[in-house]
Amino acid sequence: MPSNRGPNAGGGAVGADGVDDVTEEIDSAITELAEASESMVYSSQEISDLAEVQSTNMHEVAGEVSNLSASVEQIASSADQTKAMSDQARELAAKGRGSADNAADAMETVDDVTTDVYDEIVELRQKVDQIDNVIEVINEIADQTNLLALNASIEAARAGEAGAGFAVVADEVKSLAEQSRESVSEIEDVVVDIQQSTETTVENIEAANEEVNDGISEVSAAVSALRSIDSAVGEAAAGAEEVARATDQQAASTEEVASLVDETARGAEEVASEIDQVAAAAEKQTAKISDVTLLLDRIDDEKGNANASTRGM
Repeated sequence: MPSNRGPNAGGGAVGADGVDDVTEEIDSAITELAEASESMVYSSQEISDLAEVQSTNMHEVAGEVSNLSASVEQIASSADQTKAMSDQARELAAKGRGSADNAADAMETVDDVTTDVYDEIVELRQKVDQIDNVIEVINEIADQTNLLALNASIEAARAGEAGAGFAVVADEVKSLAEQSRESVSEIEDVVVDIQQSTETTVENIEAANEEVNDGISEVSAAVSALRSIDSAVGEAAAGAEEVARATDQQAASTEEVASLVDETARGAEEVASEIDQVAAAAEKQTAKISDVTLLLDRIDDEKGNANASTRGM
């Protein structure tokens, strides 16, 4: 019997030592695993905190980008309005230039007509001067006729009764000469009136012609100014159109950035959520490791009790 217990006892001792070694290895592995789990929990918490901070920051950035997008859209709207107003101003300037061109053409026509009238009146004045010359000739003829009639009357008086008939004719000739002089005098008065009216008309036309020329100069200056305005407004409209296109592109880019920021913020929130899940799993793992450690402690206790019982036998 003793010989049989000896080997059995020795075998049991060897088995107990093997269990001790395995238990120690398991205990060491569990300790390392527990430390790793605790480190994982700590790291996960830090990463979760950083992810939450990043998510908060990204939401703030998203808010700022949204405000920027609204500002850019407002600028784009203002640029579109500016372009519309520039186009309207350009259209009005073009209409004004067209009206000014028409006015300039009308003034040129008036100037041509005034020049023609002036030339006709000058020609009329020349004809009136010719009439005046003819009247002077008629007056001279009437004077000579009157003088001849007077001489004839004198000669008839000298001739006595023989020249009585001739005296009557001389008186008639003298009377006709006087009537001719009176008619010529009336014509001369009319001619003088015509000359005065013609001179006044010429002066008025010359003054009107000067005013027309001044008007043409002013209209030409206005046309030139309107052309400059049209050109400047055209450049402004082109610039406003470029600004509108640029702001539209900027608005589109800003909206794209806002969308990317929102996606990044959502991704950060998802990462934080997943990290929280990892931390929760690590905490559960740590709890399980604690349970295993307690079981190992119980095994050590049971093993000690078994060894004590074996030594007692």
